Amino acid sequence: MIVAICADKGSPGVTTATVALAMAWPGERLVVDADPAGGDLEFRARHPTTGGRIRSEGGLLALAADTRLTLSPEALPGYAQPTLWGVDVICGPPNATSYAPMRSLWPAVADTLAAWPGTAFADLGRLYPGTPTMAIAHRSTVILVLTEVSVEHLFHLRARVPELASQFGDPSQPVNPVAVVALARRRDAADAVQQISRVLESVGCPVPVLASLAIDPGSAQRLREGQISVRMSRGHLLRSAADVVDRVTQRWPTLATADPAAATVAS
Repeated sequence: MIVAICADKGSPGVTTATVALAMAWPGERLVVDADPAGGDLEFRARHPTTGGRIRSEGGLLALAADTRLTLSPEALPGYAQPTLWGVDVICGPPNATSYAPMRSLWPAVADTLAAWPGTAFADLGRLYPGTPTMAIAHRSTVILVLTEVSVEHLFHLRARVPELASQFGDPSQPVNPVAVVALARRRDAADAVQQISRVLESVGCPVPVLASLAIDPGSAQRLREGQISVRMSRGHLLRSAADVVDRVTQRWPTLATADPAAATVAS
């Protein structure tokens, strides 16, 4: 199954949010760095044994190439690398031109991610018409759109989210796969959710604002540096990520896993 994380305008912390949500996920999961503008995880993630950067070879490009053959979804973790975050990651290439060999293979990659019995958290970066990651979005159980509360973000969100809901929604299903997550400081979280909800309601959009993911510069910086600590697990970012995960599993019960073990935070 796939939980896709994206933004419409720019990319306000999509990679950091994707890692934080995956860390809070209670079952088998991995992160897929699928931003077609270029991935960042090979520069951020650290190997749990050596503490150095993870390998840059393989990853998403190797996975895409192997989908030309008969690839079992159970093989997906073999393309991922362990990290100090306690979450395995499948790295994408670091620039847009490196994605060229994948041009016709995105649908096959999406099918493999969707068929994996665990949960693939896919960082899609900016999601807009014509981007190749639309293939992954179409196969996702959930599409979380991140937004900040600002005039420009809300203006674009007001137009784009209803389009996404219409494009990816299935009339035969009771719940639309699209939802919004606000990015806000802890003290502004409730107000941010209310403001975004009012904007969507003003255009008759049924997409919910699930929760707020905390803007926590200290924790975000440590994640960008590939680090993790017990202290961070008590910080605003990871605590709010756990709240978002709880809202996601409530709204989409099919994502609930039989494995109750919570993600482990390394000390």
